[in-house]
Amino acid sequence: MHPTPDSSLPQITFKRPLVNLWTAVAALDRSSYEVLALIEEGRLRFAWNIALRGDGQRDVRILTQSLFEFQNNQAAPSISADEDFQRAVKLIFPAVSHTRGVATVRAATIYKKFSVSSCHVLSLAEQGTLRLLAGTVQRPGPDGSPQIEFNSVVEFLARRRMV
Repeated sequence: MHPTPDSSLPQITFKRPLVNLWTAVAALDRSSYEVLALIEEGRLRFAWNIALRGDGQRDVRILTQSLFEFQNNQAAPSISADEDFQRAVKLIFPAVSHTRGVATVRAATIYKKFSVSSCHVLSLAEQGTLRLLAGTVQRPGPDGSPQIEFNSVVEFLARRRMV
């Protein structure tokens, strides 16, 4: 049996802005060590370790736009590092709500964007890494997902960026 040429593989579209390390391994046809090296070299420009504090593990998420840019040999845009980071945040969270004058995002939105369990996001909040909006509670049913202060999400992404 002969291997199939790469061009015969189906192209896929990602529906979420972040993918885990193993998805990047498959998309780039590289080992996990090679993908991590691409992150450390800045060739995959936006990646984060979203692991819970103290578990000693890495839980890598890579911006799908970074995979696209790498696969297509696209250079980084000619903008400041801060503008570039804000652009990446906007790709992950294109819309933010305001509750009582504070920019917020629901925990359910975060766990979908990060491709993690709801428990992971709530644990990040319990650790103080993400801040619940004062007075918000988690409850079952529609709109039961607690509000997280968006600024704490941006701070988390800034602290956990891998380079």
